[in-house]
Amino acid sequence: MDGISRTIGPRERVRLQPGESLCIPPRTIHQFWGEEGTGVRIDGIGYTVSGEVSSVCDDWNDNVFLDPASRFPEIVEDEPREYFLCNEYPRPL
Repeated sequence: MDGISRTIGPRERVRLQPGESLCIPPRTIHQFWGEEGTGVRIDGIGYTVSGEVSSVCDDWNDNVFLDPASRFPEIVEDEPREYFLCNEYPRPL
């Protein structure tokens, strides 16, 4: 984490604080998500943003998935929004 090597055991969770980063070796099976109830609070709701940067920006060859996954979710036109895009999140007052 942040330039310090550390061995993480199978199924061990790592919780990052805002501004922290983690480097995961290629071909390591992992999951990441914004943890419910955390993040910047807006109108009583916690919002988090998490992301992953590929080492070579080649998702087809750089990423390996345990379960098959599509590159992008299917879009159903004229349906109500389920999730915000990054530029659509409510702004604090």
